[in-house]
Amino acid sequence: MRVSFFTTCGDRLRHLKQTLPENIESNLDHNNVEHVVLDYGSTVGFTKYITSTFPEHLESGRLKCFTFPAKFFWHNHAKNMAAKLTDKKADVICSIDADNFTGESKDGECLASYISRVFGGYDNNNVKMFIRACGWDYVENNWDNKAFNVSKSKYASASGKIAFKRKDFFELRGFNEDLKGHYYDEEEIWRRAMMCWNWEKHDLPVEYSKFINHSNLLRLSNLDPNIVDLDSLMEDKALEFTVNDYMDDDMALPVYPQAAKNKKIFDKVLRNKVKVPNGKKWGAGTAKRIKL
Repeated sequence: MRVSFFTTCGDRLRHLKQTLPENIESNLDHNNVEHVVLDYGSTVGFTKYITSTFPEHLESGRLKCFTFPAKFFWHNHAKNMAAKLTDKKADVICSIDADNFTGESKDGECLASYISRVFGGYDNNNVKMFIRACGWDYVENNWDNKAFNVSKSKYASASGKIAFKRKDFFELRGFNEDLKGHYYDEEEIWRRAMMCWNWEKHDLPVEYSKFINHSNLLRLSNLDPNIVDLDSLMEDKALEFTVNDYMDDDMALPVYPQAAKNKKIFDKVLRNKVKVPNGKKWGAGTAKRIKL
């Protein structure tokens, strides 16, 4: 199967410099794969880093990079744009956050090979499914994340790693663009796929949940100032939430108003069984491809 990984970078070049080289190298054995990266917001130094570091992969088409001059980071719109930039002939597309590594199994199987094999096993039946990394909600099998530089026994930031058949993702019309800022932005799509479409969820083995840990302040620092007040997040009542590496209702709702708005939208979608919340113009915009 042809696999396309897509990644958005909203002022996260520091993370991309760690994850992208490893992710490309890790999946070289899978010949039918591409990595699509969208610089959403014209990150300083992005183009120079990409062209100087990966000329051979840009030339071969294994790596495709684009820029879009967004003023602020809008998670779900950015991801939908990146998904639309994937090869139309790709069988499977997989969202990989800039702070996530694709990872390998205990036997050294790369993620592209793994998800190709799993999706291939569903080709001969009518069951629709998706694959998701063990995320923040994966508590029944808590494990030691110290090797991944994570301070808590949670998968937290790995939850953004999710794969669909490309045609199925487009049937969903992607991530819900009614959600702004960070919170429920990733959870909505897979909950909707399960609860509104009755698609099967397949958990990735934990080895594929490697990620870079960071604070909530970094998650919220490049958002529209109309939805997040960074100064208020540095006050005493919000400080614990700001420096924490994990976002939950108890900490987010009292100090981050957009969290409550996103949660309300999320609850409404599931309650009303809304299969397609986005209109026909989802992931809209024109990104410029970076070439040598």
